[in-house]
Amino acid sequence: MTLKTYQYIEGSYNHLQSTRPSALEIIPEVIKLVQPTSVIDLGCGIGIWLSVFQELGIENVTGVDGHWVDQKKIKIPKENFISADLNQSFSLKKEFDLAVSVETAEHLSVNSAETFVESLIKLAPVILFSAAVPFVPGNMHINCQWPSYWAKHFSNRGYVAVDVIRSKLWSNSKVMWCYSQGILLFVKKELLSNYPLLEVGKVESNLTQLDVIHPTYYLKVVKELNYEKSLRKNSSFLTKKNMFKKFKNFVKA
Repeated sequence: MTLKTYQYIEGSYNHLQSTRPSALEIIPEVIKLVQPTSVIDLGCGIGIWLSVFQELGIENVTGVDGHWVDQKKIKIPKENFISADLNQSFSLKKEFDLAVSVETAEHLSVNSAETFVESLIKLAPVILFSAAVPFVPGNMHINCQWPSYWAKHFSNRGYVAVDVIRSKLWSNSKVMWCYSQGILLFVKKELLSNYPLLEVGKVESNLTQLDVIHPTYYLKVVKELNYEKSLRKNSSFLTKKNMFKKFKNFVKA
């Protein structure tokens, strides 16, 4: 195992544990909207989100992630976990009511983006999806894209973007900003009428309207930039002060 892979694994475990409060807020909303009886999660990690689905009465869950997942830490029954390389095409002989992929796609190679979307739509008519946007730092973030990028991939395969969850989460302090910022549903267009609560939020034109930044993240970035600017300013001042001091000492000599 390389040091980079080890750091990714350890960082992922720490992050996954902290997502539970967000899952507890988001998943009840998803259940109201979609009413799934079966859920599959591609990029499930140790199954935090799936464990919340189970707590809320949905027993038929399946999690898929890499061989690096520590079986001792999995929060769902071990027989419900499948090890797979998500850069490659993935499919099962059965379909689920809902497929989930949250904050996973950015960790996969650019070349596998279409393959990953294809894997998701083979599994369910509704997909709960979020992924890191450009320039968001993170552990092995190698394909950070705007939501419209993913929406186009889904649209090309007959799935329509539905933006009804973000407005419910936007000001909820219990939800991590990355989910409030980017979580969307993608629904098979021909089946959208089966989900009356979703039709109102469909976005079929001007997909770039999906590309927004949450104020929490915006302010965090601005604060960091101002701090760096302050450091550079102070560093420059100290350098000039030292040069002036050296010049005075030189003149005295």
